[in-house]
Amino acid sequence: MRHTIETLVSRFERGLLSRRELVSALAALAGATQAAAAPETFRPATLNHVTLSVTNLEQSRAFYQGILQAEVIGSVQAEKDLSLGSGFLALMSVNRPVGIDHFCIGVEGYDANRIAKALEAQGHKPRILTEALGVRFRAPQVYVKDPDGIQVQFSSPRYRGEMPAPK
Repeated sequence: MRHTIETLVSRFERGLLSRRELVSALAALAGATQAAAAPETFRPATLNHVTLSVTNLEQSRAFYQGILQAEVIGSVQAEKDLSLGSGFLALMSVNRPVGIDHFCIGVEGYDANRIAKALEAQGHKPRILTEALGVRFRAPQVYVKDPDGIQVQFSSPRYRGEMPAPK
């Protein structure tokens, strides 16, 4: 790049480029360099859902359904999803400490590979999963851990959990 700038200035000094041509060429060069150096990005749109790990799935479902007046929108053996406006609260029965298992950020124009690439460019180690809890996702999901080990999931804002088809 330095050589290119020196060449442009030299051509200007020799009268081979007008001042306007020099400024235009330098501006184009700066714009191209900035575009090439810009990291891959994505824009979050929603907090899609939060998944809580719980010790007693039915007791937790009754508690949250009672206080939130939320309907069950999905259910598998180890998970119940409760509707919350455009998002949901997932309750997952696990054999580890209770608390927040993960939360999901909805991204407009969701593309798992693009998001994983953007996270890698920022120095993170994303994982792309195609299934969890024995249920295959319709679209691959991206996960990354925050500095405290909390999982962050990325998906479409319209993601409503993955449940097997009714029998």
